[in-house]
Amino acid sequence: MEKELERSQAKVSTFYDWVFANKKIDKDKPLLADHHRHYCFRDIEESTVYYLSILKKEEIQGKKVALIIPSLLTHLSLFLAINRLGGTVIPLSWQLRHNDLTNILKSLDPGIVFTISFYNKFDFAGAVNSWAKLSGKHTVIYLSRGGNWERTVYEGEKRDLENDKIELISCSSGSTGTPKGIMINSDSMIHWVKWLENISQIKGTDRAMSTAPISTAYGVMWLFISIRNQAFIVFNESFDVISTVQTYYANRCTKLITSPSVFRVFHQFFKQVYPETSNQLELVLLGGELVTSEFVQAISDVEDAQIINAYGLSETGGIMVNDKVLEKNSFFIRGDANFRVEPEEGSEEGTGELVVRLPGIFSGYYKRPDLTKQIVSEENWVYTGDLVKQVGQREVEVIGRKKDIIKKGGQVIIPSEIEDSLTQEINVKRAVVVGIPHQVYGEQVAAFLQLEGEISMEQIRANCLSQLARYKVPDRIIVIDDFPMIQGKIDKVSLRQLVKGRI
Repeated sequence: MEKELERSQAKVSTFYDWVFANKKIDKDKPLLADHHRHYCFRDIEESTVYYLSILKKEEIQGKKVALIIPSLLTHLSLFLAINRLGGTVIPLSWQLRHNDLTNILKSLDPGIVFTISFYNKFDFAGAVNSWAKLSGKHTVIYLSRGGNWERTVYEGEKRDLENDKIELISCSSGSTGTPKGIMINSDSMIHWVKWLENISQIKGTDRAMSTAPISTAYGVMWLFISIRNQAFIVFNESFDVISTVQTYYANRCTKLITSPSVFRVFHQFFKQVYPETSNQLELVLLGGELVTSEFVQAISDVEDAQIINAYGLSETGGIMVNDKVLEKNSFFIRGDANFRVEPEEGSEEGTGELVVRLPGIFSGYYKRPDLTKQIVSEENWVYTGDLVKQVGQREVEVIGRKKDIIKKGGQVIIPSEIEDSLTQEINVKRAVVVGIPHQVYGEQVAAFLQLEGEISMEQIRANCLSQLARYKVPDRIIVIDDFPMIQGKIDKVSLRQLVKGRI
């Protein structure tokens, strides 16, 4: 390991270097934690050495490696080992289900997959092996069974190696429902990390909790922020509020990185269960969804803690921040970014799409230059897809999205994905999915179905659960005879009003 550290000391240019170039780090200080245990730097170091020994025989230089690993230490160690050996890391969520998972694997086409067997009653082993068989390509599957790795090789056509440097591919469904691989390298992400370090004022004495999934670029950033600053961070992705609050309390955390919907429930529960420690919270860093007036009202009694709302994209990292959430709903664009508000047809003056140019943007969408050109200009201006209103020199208010994505509890949901799944059902003639307001999660998923025969709602829900991530399964299913139309298109505003009238 010392030789590896000497190499990385020479030039800090990869994620691996971020972690192992610092020889002054306290190896026995707890840095990371999950529900199971705490991990110090020595644990990370030893686990990474173990996976380096496994992966060296795979000769992964230029190969893509997918990870479906909930274990915090295993996930991070594999990430670092793959990065050190010149491979591309593709972290995948263990909340995915058959349709989403298969589509992403087909799109990004990894040559090696490390996966769990089962999780929340879903057969990941079956889904991954089925995809590997059907791909017709040489694929290596590492399956976790009882603490050991079971290696299976599927023979077939060899995949081309990646010639360009691609350290990380973060997955996004995008506005069309088509899986997109967001290519990110460490020399770009360092700008994002430093911005987060600055606005959170993270330091070595901090004890924080993050609910950001470590399978996302945002979650990955907080892993490295912890190690870079020797700050203790608990990573908790549980949807169980009681468990989340208990973990926060047990670890004596003072900072919380989460979404508005999670913090709202967290705050209410925390007041009731642990009122004597209400002054324990120093800072809340919000992200993942818009802050609503209802949210501000619900948490208006928060005292002493600073509440910050950070805004960014997986393609750009952080763009702007609101450090006075309880007082206003506007954001200040970061100082090193150029920006403009590009007017939309019919919009009022000062309102339009936010377009930014800043250091360290993503490298593009994997094998989709056409999609990259849709949001990045030749001059590296990024079209964010967010509608904003400029209210100051570098100050804007976010008023919505250009497209109809749904944001539920910090998760981005593409209606077309759910619509496609629903219309595969027998006797479902047409399906339209919209987002409707929800006090806790920000938005819920409402599905409108036009039927051509009998089908039970229980059957529809069961089929959705088997094909979609749980958070994508419709919260409301409404059968209607005909869809309201306006100028030849389905009137989604009327559909949302219809749901509101039935609540």
